[in-house]
Amino acid sequence: MGLFAGKGVLVTGGARGIGRAIAQAFAREGALVALCDLRPEGKEVAEAIGGAFFQVDLEDERERVRFVEEAAYALGRVDVLVNNAAIAAPGSALTVRLPEWRRVLEVNLTAPMHLSALAAREMRKVGGGAIVNISDVAGQRAWARYPVHSISKAGLDMLTRSAALSLAPTIRV
Repeated sequence: MGLFAGKGVLVTGGARGIGRAIAQAFAREGALVALCDLRPEGKEVAEAIGGAFFQVDLEDERERVRFVEEAAYALGRVDVLVNNAAIAAPGSALTVRLPEWRRVLEVNLTAPMHLSALAAREMRKVGGGAIVNISDVAGQRAWARYPVHSISKAGLDMLTRSAALSLAPTIRV
């Protein structure tokens, strides 16, 4: 059966890398998995694990809402959200272009906050759940070539701590 048998799991950035491995691991443990990615290759990952795929641009608020609503319907429940998707834009802290600044913060920080709020509503319907935010060392130590990524991950680290306080004890973050 598996540790997550029958649990609904949402994974962002599930088409490749860490997100793909996370989606596969949950599926092996019996979870019902819905993954999203901007890359259409995510459909192959979802098919291979018997999950659902949603092509989503995490910069778009409406697409984030659509993902959570349609995934909750497809899976029948939401128990876990894994905010894995992330991007980076090169440039110094003072030379990065404003559109890239906004895009990185939207995908790496705003989307996890928004998706967490949306998923938390679904988790409350089933008595609780868990939110996992994937960060990295960049949130603790600045990267000279990717400062916006570092800033976004530092923000994600604090979002994680704040959400843990706000959503406890029914939802673990």
